Amino acid sequence: MQRPTIYERQIVMFIAHTSLLRTQLSHPKDSFCNISCIFLTIATFIFTLSFAYSQETKTQQENAQSSDDLTLLFLDNKNITIGDKHVLLIFNKNECYYCEILKTSLIENPTIHGYLILNFSTYLININSKTKHNIPYLKLSGVNSLDMAKLYKITALPSMVFISTDSKEIMRIVGFPGERRLIRILEFVNNDLWKQFDTQKDRIEGFLEYEEDSH
Repeated sequence: MQRPTIYERQIVMFIAHTSLLRTQLSHPKDSFCNISCIFLTIATFIFTLSFAYSQETKTQQENAQSSDDLTLLFLDNKNITIGDKHVLLIFNKNECYYCEILKTSLIENPTIHGYLILNFSTYLININSKTKHNIPYLKLSGVNSLDMAKLYKITALPSMVFISTDSKEIMRIVGFPGERRLIRILEFVNNDLWKQFDTQKDRIEGFLEYEEDSH
């Protein structure tokens, strides 16, 4: 059930207050006091309604901005394509604590957010979704999200899988690594430092050395 807006709550309060005043006016004791109460109620209502409107407008603007951020960061995952940027597949699910922490960091940390938009093609894959995915680089179409997770042998969430521009898996990160480490991971992949190593295991070890040298 949708929660009432601030606007709607203020109107309900005004109606309740008006009903109370009607009760008081039906038993007049001090007409001056009653008139003062009416004016005070109207003034209070105008002020609170104005405040409620500004808060509602602010909330709508923030929601619109959040939606724009999501659209810019996460590409349409119905068609997962590889172009001139490395691909980042982020597997998550509903009601996953660390999935939400990771997603929030990607959206709200300006360094991470900007770096991803500039250097990666990022796709968010929610395994609870009914979306069908076309994956041209694997010559697959109509793959649902859960089967896609199985295809990449995802065993824990969240998981990040980096795919090179020649369709090869570079490395994967399971869980939320923390924002500072995540920035270093993105640098390691985007700057092609991983190419110095032949296996994913060696790339992880190479990354740890790179991270240590970066401190």
